[in-house]
Amino acid sequence: MASIDLNQALHVVSGDSPAGLLKVALHLGRGQFLVNEDPISCGPAPATSDLSVWRSTREGFIKDMLVEWPDFSFSEYSDHGLLMNAERLGRETSVIVWAARGLPEQLLLAWTVFLYDRYALDMSNLRVAQFENLRPRQRVLGMGELSSENIRKFCPEPRQLNLDEVEDVRRAWRVYTSNDPEALSRYAAENGPMPSLHQAMSQLVHRYPDAQSGLGVWDERLLHYTLAKGPAAVRVIGYTIAYGDTLDVVGGDYLFLRLMALGRAELAAPLVSITGDARCMRGCEVKLTSFGNEVLAGEANHIETNGIDDWIGGVHLNDEEPVTFRQGDRLILPG
Repeated sequence: MASIDLNQALHVVSGDSPAGLLKVALHLGRGQFLVNEDPISCGPAPATSDLSVWRSTREGFIKDMLVEWPDFSFSEYSDHGLLMNAERLGRETSVIVWAARGLPEQLLLAWTVFLYDRYALDMSNLRVAQFENLRPRQRVLGMGELSSENIRKFCPEPRQLNLDEVEDVRRAWRVYTSNDPEALSRYAAENGPMPSLHQAMSQLVHRYPDAQSGLGVWDERLLHYTLAKGPAAVRVIGYTIAYGDTLDVVGGDYLFLRLMALGRAELAAPLVSITGDARCMRGCEVKLTSFGNEVLAGEANHIETNGIDDWIGGVHLNDEEPVTFRQGDRLILPG
């Protein structure tokens, strides 16, 4: 297969930082990018073909997460945003999705394929350029970890997905947006032709609440570092990100949203006490409450005391339905 001319292609990337790195490394123009500004691996991701429903749902979540940007709208990215310019995918000779091994960029590939299907576009122009490792023991979890020099030196050859791989990507998106936790449980127990996507998606199991403590993996880590590295919220979040060691890559804004949720005054028993400016991680301090210490030690269950209202992809965990818990790497389905 002939090599793709990178300077003639449309490049799909996750965020402005990777776009800037690629622009410098490959000498690309601004108009050659579609940027996904949606932290797609976090928050509600309902199964819908109605993009107005999707947009409304995602904008609502992002407004909650970015408390200093209460009027966030995807229309801010009308010139280069992926959602607002999805039909452009079908008008280009070559489209390249750039991805590393982490869940956000693996889901970017799945989201892009979904958009191709949604607009009934010809997928023959679609390629993926995937960074796996810089060195044998150095995984690349996100494009933002790279330098322009890294990109030039280790740039993978963009490749077309075969039919089995395309169907595997479609299945991953269906699993991610499904409201049935069992879909993820089945998916995590199997293999597929897109191993990096499969490995990243399987990490979602750990977001489900632990059967003993009622904590998902990120809430547990936030409490751990509140105890070990607090009280400055920015320090707690920094350690949580730095020592996550997971393909389930998340950002500081999402972790701050979760940390503040653990200290909401309306909880029957908050897990952290919050002082300072709860709208800004740099102006906020947190300390474990006595109940937070008990939950972190596995001596109490957060959900039994406080209930739950959380999203994992298309699954809405709430007090109206039986909750799916986790034991180790395995989901415990209701009933």
